Amino acid sequence: MVRISDVGTGEVVRVVGEGGRGHTDEISAVSFSPVKATLVASCGKDKTVRVADVGTGEEERELATQHTDQVRFITFSADSRFIASCSGDRTVRVTSVESGALVRLMNTGHVAGVWSVSFNDSGTLLVSGGDDTTVRICAVATGALVRVLKVCRHTKQSTRKL
Repeated sequence: MVRISDVGTGEVVRVVGEGGRGHTDEISAVSFSPVKATLVASCGKDKTVRVADVGTGEEERELATQHTDQVRFITFSADSRFIASCSGDRTVRVTSVESGALVRLMNTGHVAGVWSVSFNDSGTLLVSGGDDTTVRICAVATGALVRVLKVCRHTKQSTRKL
């Protein structure tokens, strides 16, 4: 279930996914559509991405992401036509919000689980970051890897208190 709260009062104003529908395990992330104010997406340990209308409280659909491990993060494209998702299965996938169909499996090349993903403003590129300490940029239209940025791994030894 996803609970929507009033920011001012903290009161729960809507619960999405009640009555047996919705996620069957912990939810990892939620995201509001930048275009349709009542559209929200959620993802979780049950390997699914779900889209719901918070105005009605009804789940609209489960997206066919085909992830094989926990979905860790999701994000809408700027026009809200697509949702990108990333997973412990080392993949980044783009799915159509309207049809729920998988549009593209991105060729990121991550060798470990992926924790974050984001579209650029024009929706032509996706950036992802994961446990392999890399940031990878892919072209949305083709799924092709454009660039890999190696990121320094922080350890206890390299972190100092301020």
